[in-house]
Parts: sequence; structure tokens; C-alpha cells
Amino acid sequence: MTETADSAEVRWRAADRLAEGATDDRMGRRRSRLLTWVVGLLVVSWLIGFALAILLPRPSYRGSGGGIGGIAELVLVVLGILVGLAGFIWGRRTGHYVPRWRAVMSPLNRAERKAVMKQIRGKQTLDTEHAATIIAAGQQARRATLGLVPIYTGAVLMTIGIALNTTSTLALILFIVAIACYLGAAIALLINYRQIGAFLRQHRGRPDNAGRS
Repeated sequence: MTETADSAEVRWRAADRLAEGATDDRMGRRRSRLLTWVVGLLVVSWLIGFALAILLPRPSYRGSGGGIGGIAELVLVVLGILVGLAGFIWGRRTGHYVPRWRAVMSPLNRAERKAVMKQIRGKQTLDTEHAATIIAAGQQARRATLGLVPIYTGAVLMTIGIALNTTSTLALILFIVAIACYLGAAIALLINYRQIGAFLRQHRGRPDNAGRS
């Protein structure tokens, strides 16, 4: 029991340092792990795309309006890529993209992170012992949520662009499912953003939050 309490104290001290702007000592290892995940996801995405290209029938394109449809598809796909890329660069430069090695909650275990998020969303009473760190985590989570918007918008634009110029029934069904998933994610992000905003407004005047931006 004592060992568990000591371990929790160590984790919270690390979270406190991150909330104060320090860099995680495990940053190098976290970067390597993130790079491995990114490369792995790219490989898996390529394999899935290759498999779908073999298994699914080729989408048929509209004959009469193929030229206009092709131009619309190209414009939307290119626009989506530009919006997503510009959003990612903006997020990195403004702090709206939060890498895991700078995330305030990253030193905490899963149960502690869940408890913190419940407090930020107003479902649990604020832990006064760690109030400043939890508030800093809320501020960071709100910035990160806002930083997802341009990347999310870019993905939606690309999906719509590809869907505009195909008449394949299976492909259209997949695109409709994808748009529905995007819509559900947008609603969840909006609810999350508003809940975090209400939490921060409620605790804006706390003495232990003085000096935190």
C-alpha cells in the first residue's frame, strides 16, 4: 500500500512539472515510440488500401459530368490536404498540438487519467490537492481539442471530394459511413470542448491557478 502511494506521488510530481512547463525526462523514448507508431500506421494503411484495391470493384465515374466531377474531386482533395497540413503546422506553432511527452496527464496511470477527465468534464468534484495540475490539464486538453479542427476538416474535405465522383454502390456506402463517423466525432468534440470550457470558467479565480495560462 505504501509503495502504491509513493508511486502515485511520483507520478503526480512529474505531472506537476509538466504543468509548470518542464519537459518530460522520457521525451526521447516517447518520440521514438511515437515514430514507431506513425510508421506502423502508415504501413498498415498501405496494406489495407492495397487489399481493398484488389477486393473491391473499381468505382465507375459519371460519364456526362466526369470532367466537372473530376475537377471538383481534385479541388476538394487538394484543399483538404492543404487545410490539414496548414492546421498541423499552426497547431505545432501555437501549442494546440500537444505531443504525448508534453501532455500534463502523460505520467499518470489510466485510472488517474480517467479520474482527471471526469473532474474536467464536471462529473466528479475537483481534487483540491492537485487542483492546479488538473486545471492545467484542462487548459491543455481544450487547446488540443481546438487543434484537431483543421485536421478533421481536411479529412472531411478529402472524403467528400473522393465521394463526389464515384457511382460505385459499395464505395458510396463506405463514404456515407465515413461521413457519419466524422459527424459523430464532431459532436463528441464539441461536447468535450464545451464541458472543458465550463470547468475552466468555474475554476478561473482559484488561488492555486494563478499564473497559469
